[in-house]
Amino acid sequence: MPRELHAFLSLVAQDDNLGDLVIRRRVFDLADASVHRLHVLIDDMPRDFLEPFRLDSRQNVSVYTNPRGFSRAMLAQAIRQRAILVLSPGPEHIRRGVLGGVQLVAQIGRTLVLRSLGARVVAIGRSVLGRKRSGVLAAASRLSAALSNVYFARDHFSVNLLASKSVRYAPDVAFSEGTSSELLIDSKDIAAFSFRAEGMPTDDQFRIMAASVREHGLKPVLVSQVRRDDEVHRQLSTAASCDALLWGERSHAEQLDAVMKTYDTSRLVISNRLHALILGAVQRAIPVPFSRQNGAKTVETLSPVLVVDRLEPDLSNIEDVIAKALAEDKVESTMQGVRIAAGSVATAAAELFVYRAASR
Repeated sequence: MPRELHAFLSLVAQDDNLGDLVIRRRVFDLADASVHRLHVLIDDMPRDFLEPFRLDSRQNVSVYTNPRGFSRAMLAQAIRQRAILVLSPGPEHIRRGVLGGVQLVAQIGRTLVLRSLGARVVAIGRSVLGRKRSGVLAAASRLSAALSNVYFARDHFSVNLLASKSVRYAPDVAFSEGTSSELLIDSKDIAAFSFRAEGMPTDDQFRIMAASVREHGLKPVLVSQVRRDDEVHRQLSTAASCDALLWGERSHAEQLDAVMKTYDTSRLVISNRLHALILGAVQRAIPVPFSRQNGAKTVETLSPVLVVDRLEPDLSNIEDVIAKALAEDKVESTMQGVRIAAGSVATAAAELFVYRAASR
């Protein structure tokens, strides 16, 4: 008789970030389809953020607002050798100082206890932020990953940094979001832009960017995937006299729907936000990272599955980059990459939600 597996996943995240919502929803759906019961920690996350998970209608999902109750349930299933702890997708910061050390020690201690009881600890869609390869915190981060049964990192930098047999590469889980785009390429007339404040273009630079896409017959539109980006986009839209899809008072579900519809009508997405680029690609828009270096998170995460041309912050290569992005064969090659990435995510996920006695 198959073992009744119980997966444990925290939905606690930045509550103003659609990228964080999407990657957690994808892991949530993968786990929900694979285990007998899914246990989720929501703590004090706002109802708006949780609405897309449809928790009230899920018969096999247990919801916890208290971390202690979540931990007790996990230990109870671990003793029965039925628990699978799914580490939250997204970046893990290697933070200096006492707080970073305490967090890593706590994570290592929890993993050791769970593994000793017979539970599995798994991850998908993870990455490491922080370039320091040596030192106590980097070593502790490697140990934490090595103690996991299966750990899929979303970029090769993280795989190389963590350097463990349990750590392998699989694309970001957002690639498996699934497209709703049915428009012909000739019907896509928007160039979408999305920027975080750190590394955003100046007003003069954005006027150049807007003018460049207009010369190709595209309409520039600024898109807020993160609520706090509204201020940045309001400023840039005024500078370049273009439209902006601000978050404003919309709910998370409403803004996500509006963002995906905008990407559906976009030929390009130019951004320094990773999930703006990935969700744009899912909707058959060409992702163009706006970053200062090839080693940036956006480029590292996209380049294993997509051929991307980075737009330099000084815009010295803007004409060449946009011309390449609008080439006739670019859409098909991008969609082929997205399909391969989605398939790789599904293959990786199939390894997570199983029990192997030998893995203890």
